[in-house]
Amino acid sequence: MLDQINQLTVTDLDELSQFYQEVCAHQPLDDFSPDWHWGEYPSRDSLREALATHQCVVGRVGKRIAAAGILSVGEDPDYHDIPWPTQVADDEIAVLHLFAVHPDFRGQGLAQPMMRGLLTAAKAHGQRVVHLDVMTSNQPAERLYRKCGYVLAADKVMPYADIGDTPARLYEYQL
Repeated sequence: MLDQINQLTVTDLDELSQFYQEVCAHQPLDDFSPDWHWGEYPSRDSLREALATHQCVVGRVGKRIAAAGILSVGEDPDYHDIPWPTQVADDEIAVLHLFAVHPDFRGQGLAQPMMRGLLTAAKAHGQRVVHLDVMTSNQPAERLYRKCGYVLAADKVMPYADIGDTPARLYEYQL
């Protein structure tokens, strides 16, 4: 169980960077992963920017970050051709990025409470929907999103900067 869910600030850059470095380093041992590459996506610089301009939400067990996600406001440019189920203004859209549970905390039932915390944060900031994409090869993540109430909007080959064109599924959650 998560002890707390809170939003980070730029003063938390080192802690957030360490979390994502450890998640990325563990990926070769995972059967399924988002195939992130520390230094490319994510990077210390991209996390610094996210802390300054987006909502960086973490769930803690004790004092450690056990799970994290980043919410940006406004549609992702790669999503503009998607027939989203809910039509809202751009500033009412949150896009979820870099959702992860730390390897030390997996299998403990933390992903769903963390997802609820992210959805609560988006709603509290005035968003009406949350959009995300997941690689079609990351079936556990896709199952989580469906279990949490996300609805499939489309399949699309996404132009990921760090790994190239990759089949993905795009989901929406209506707040």
